[in-house]
Amino acid sequence: MIRRRNSAADSRDAPSRKLSGIVGAILFGVGILWVGWLLLASHSNVSDIPLWPGISNLSSSVNVQATPLLAEGISVSLAQQTPSISQQQALSLANQYEPDAATQAKSVSAKFVLLNYAPSASATHNDFNNTPVWMIWYQHIPLAPDDPSASTRSSHDLYVFLDGTTGKEVLKVWI
Repeated sequence: MIRRRNSAADSRDAPSRKLSGIVGAILFGVGILWVGWLLLASHSNVSDIPLWPGISNLSSSVNVQATPLLAEGISVSLAQQTPSISQQQALSLANQYEPDAATQAKSVSAKFVLLNYAPSASATHNDFNNTPVWMIWYQHIPLAPDDPSASTRSSHDLYVFLDGTTGKEVLKVWI
């Protein structure tokens, strides 16, 4: 025996089915875009597109800060002058000064900045006031297993500051 469908009930269900289909398609599309973004973002190279914490490249005249460095009393601003040594030379020199960080860091970036730092009286470094330097940022360096801070963190970062003219290391900060 063949059952007949109730055409009145089918016409009431049609708009809700269409709406459900549209909402489902939108959610599916958003999900596909999200997965694609996750896959592409995980393969981006930090040295090509520096992701400096707290630094905005919107204007070269804007004073910019790297949040972890502020806690150490260090501030940086974007430098407008041309450095005497290239970014590649600065990276090479920093890798020579800090070979362990260079080999163990998950990513490395360099940025030419003006350094401002007035160390405490017991510090061995000079005062830096708008000093042009290369800031080399070694990211996600694994902590040694016997390191007491390893229980709360699995890695740390190293900031190395090189004189923009000579390439000499003027300051380094572990964070």
